[in-house]
Amino acid sequence: MVVKPFHFRKTVTTATAREQVTTARIVTPTVIFQAEVSNTGQVYIGNDQVSATNCIVELDSGDSVELSAAHFGLADAQWDLSDFWMDVSVSTDGAFVGYGERKD
Repeated sequence: MVVKPFHFRKTVTTATAREQVTTARIVTPTVIFQAEVSNTGQVYIGNDQVSATNCIVELDSGDSVELSAAHFGLADAQWDLSDFWMDVSVSTDGAFVGYGERKD
């Protein structure tokens, strides 16, 4: 199987006003989030209730995290990227989102 890389940039317009990472249904076993190095605050990744005190991960400028469904004990599971939400501590900060899809 050949996998093709995909990525996009996501910013949050207003701090503490969480936004959906994408409205598109993108299904993948692994996703990488990297906070932009130009950020001056933190990025919070989580579900639709994400906040500075309720998140899967908090990223400082330039930090990254790889979330694999297998790491959560779900070997054959996949993430739907539309289920991820992002919040920031400083307006217009953001992150790059990377994932792979099967290349046909």
